[in-house]
Amino acid sequence: MDPGTTWFPEYFLYLLARRDVQGKNLLPNVPNCIIINQAGIICLILQTWVHIVHRSHPLSKQNNKIINKTFQSSETIFKDNKIIMIKSLISGWVGFHQEGRVALESMLEQGHPVAFVMTLASDVAAKFYAVFDYAPLCDKYKIPLYYIRDINDDRSIETLKQFDLDLLFVIGWSQILQPKALASARIGVVGAHASLLPANRGSGPISWTLIKGETQTGNTLMWLSAGVDQGDVIDQTAFPITPHDTCATLYDRVAESNRTMILRLLTALSNGQRPGRPQPRTLEPLLPRRRPEHGIVNWELGSRQIYDFIRALTHPYPGAFSWLNGDRYFIWQCAVLPLETVLPQYPPGTVIGPVYSPLAGGCGQMVSCGTGAILLLAVEDAQGQEITGYALSEQQWQGKRWLNPVTEKGQT
Repeated sequence: MDPGTTWFPEYFLYLLARRDVQGKNLLPNVPNCIIINQAGIICLILQTWVHIVHRSHPLSKQNNKIINKTFQSSETIFKDNKIIMIKSLISGWVGFHQEGRVALESMLEQGHPVAFVMTLASDVAAKFYAVFDYAPLCDKYKIPLYYIRDINDDRSIETLKQFDLDLLFVIGWSQILQPKALASARIGVVGAHASLLPANRGSGPISWTLIKGETQTGNTLMWLSAGVDQGDVIDQTAFPITPHDTCATLYDRVAESNRTMILRLLTALSNGQRPGRPQPRTLEPLLPRRRPEHGIVNWELGSRQIYDFIRALTHPYPGAFSWLNGDRYFIWQCAVLPLETVLPQYPPGTVIGPVYSPLAGGCGQMVSCGTGAILLLAVEDAQGQEITGYALSEQQWQGKRWLNPVTEKGQT
């Protein structure tokens, strides 16, 4: 405990400034004061000792002073750059990806005040995948919902400023926040990155983790800063990657860990703690952004690499794809077979033949790889029809070869 900080474990202590944000005098006959609300009495009269914090510096470093700005429904006390006590933190929420849903729902269910939600305008959101519609949730809890195109444009910044936020959560968002947006919340801006930072900084960490064949990943809650995924770490959650996982199942775990870590952060803040530690320095390059056209299956790779590639890009993401008989098919699900040898009689991409089973889920088409083979379990044809089960095993594909016109000479 900071020896310069006074703690009142049996009471709820908060600072009441003389005027609120509209300039109205809250207690016209009482100077600035500290109140213990359990007893309902004034404990200490403050004259020149109380300072209103300026928005340009979220955490003032004035020593031995209590600094505060009073909000309509929240007050925060700092001393020696430490939070002493918080009453009803006011938060804003920015996001469009499904990974933020359960965390925001839990915050609202537990009564944490959320002033607004910002999400992407529909035409911008249409360019992304795994988009969550925040409208029903906002309607349920009567929260203003703003559709924006850019978190850093003037209109968005003005909206952020008008709420006098304590915290801003940016969960499941693709745009890098610029300094004005980062300064919009007095305690800080909280973000999440689906890896154990500093590992796998950059775009698409879940997909890249699977593609690279890693066996463990996790999620990091951090204070956002100007650098890409370089902010101080608030909390981290690790979890294994099993052979059965896909990008969807891993994002389910990311979403659950977002909820756990955000609720843990709110508890810490209410207890006067602002957790955060600098990230270790790393020379690891940023992960490059993946785009839909990057989903071409390279059949020259080993069967496990192709299996990992397909499960990294499956629903809700754009999908892995290749061409058969000149038509493009998306490959949504497959199984890897325990073969690690080259099959010389079957060039990579050759359909070895159908696999039959009384169970529809066990039916498919076996395809050779650079080494080994995979079993196709779900594909989507050029007309958008998904083919699975018995229907997939009945396709007359035996002896035909999957080829990619972009990478393989002479194919159209």
